[in-house]
Amino acid sequence: MTETETFSSKQGNQTCLLLSAALRFSIPYTSRQNKTENQLVNVPVSPDVKVSGHCNSTVLQDLTLYFYNSWKLRFVFVSTSSTGGSPGSSILGYTLDNVTLTYEENPLIFYNSYTTTTGPVRTVSSKSFETPLKATANGHYHCDSTMEITFTDGVKLEVKDLRFQAFRRSESGDFSGDVSTCDALSQKQRHYTVYVIVALGVVAIIAIIVVVGVMAMKKRKRNSYQHME
Repeated sequence: MTETETFSSKQGNQTCLLLSAALRFSIPYTSRQNKTENQLVNVPVSPDVKVSGHCNSTVLQDLTLYFYNSWKLRFVFVSTSSTGGSPGSSILGYTLDNVTLTYEENPLIFYNSYTTTTGPVRTVSSKSFETPLKATANGHYHCDSTMEITFTDGVKLEVKDLRFQAFRRSESGDFSGDVSTCDALSQKQRHYTVYVIVALGVVAIIAIIVVVGVMAMKKRKRNSYQHME
């Protein structure tokens, strides 16, 4: 993967959107051997990527990355407010709502593709995230582990060290405010809890088998004593 890169969108002299990550796609395609394979494609870093964004709305904002001539990666952020986004309402927080990729199958990138010409433009979008990627108002989100976002048509996006901040107004280009982190640790803890429960269940079953076996053995011994008498 490429190094972590910070992308930003400005409105005047103020930075309104920040996103930092290392991004790599896994995109299925048909190879020359007529098999479905996956091509790894890195999202490049500056100066090979252009950035635009829309920050006028207090309900929805987006950040779009342009690269490889016709490729476009769009991140959409949606806010939650005290009165449903009506004028004058205060923002309570926001989430990364969806991610969309527009791309074309270029043989310079898909080097083993069955076609030697550039394919049609395709658009895929992210499915629902396993856990909400959200932050509080005036704060930012950070996940220092690597996550995988699943798109339609089997496309996957590997995201390393994701950090973002939307709905902000600051001349500084640095992330600020409270930090909302991913629950990678809690997921591990949940998995550990499942393992412990399964292990305890196995131990309990073994204990029951042993107790039943001992009781059966004692019963056979009593029966043998009675026959001897």
